[in-house]
Amino acid sequence: TDHHRGHALGNQYFMPTKVIAHERAHKEMSGYTENFKERVYNSFKREPDIQKQLTNIIIIPPHITFTERATLIYGGREVHLIYVGGHTPATSIAWLPEEKICFVGDILWVDQHPYMAQANTLEWLDALAFIRSLDAELLVPGHGPTCTAEATYKVEEYIRFMRQRVREVYREGKTKNEAKSYLVGEMLEWFPVPPERKSKIESQIKSGINRVYREIQREEEEKAAAAEQTVQVAQPTNGASAPPPANGAEALTPEDQLANSTS
Repeated sequence: TDHHRGHALGNQYFMPTKVIAHERAHKEMSGYTENFKERVYNSFKREPDIQKQLTNIIIIPPHITFTERATLIYGGREVHLIYVGGHTPATSIAWLPEEKICFVGDILWVDQHPYMAQANTLEWLDALAFIRSLDAELLVPGHGPTCTAEATYKVEEYIRFMRQRVREVYREGKTKNEAKSYLVGEMLEWFPVPPERKSKIESQIKSGINRVYREIQREEEEKAAAAEQTVQVAQPTNGASAPPPANGAEALTPEDQLANSTS
């Protein structure tokens, strides 16, 4: 469902089966070198049981790729591969319409902090809504037990909360590093974390805040530019006072738009 190591480094155990994934997954995996394998191995030095499994990694990129959608028919069963993005630029889901089962990958983390270092959070929110629209009876998440679509709401709340808080501290003038230090404690409270994993999860949360900060910074800069353009267009040329801006003339953030649509 994406190119991250937890999803793609076991391909060798399914050979000679053909590996199918989004074209971006192929692009990312084509850059996995011997140095990458060494870094993966060393990252588990405190978990020797896992490290032992990584001694003979063979990187196998996808043999077949798609861009938006692909349908597989095998043994009378249909599997729809659908690109959704959000978690990574390569994230896809596998939907079995007859069985009403959806393999949603890392779009869904059940009662865990999602990894967001490559996220496009607005795409992620759209992906969660799309998954709910499928009316699946069973979801197979990237992390956590199988569940129903009800589990998607907690991830959505988590993402929206992080976006909201990052926007608030950005508007207060805090830097990216300040935002990470300021917000990591708040985000950590969302899900229980074993003491031995706290340091790793804090780093994971900080990488997500870092990503969201860049998104919010871009959105705020675009909003300011749009507002400035509106002011320039509204400037009178004959010395008369400019009329007040119409409702909605100021560029709205995605959160503002959501509030307007539900009010």
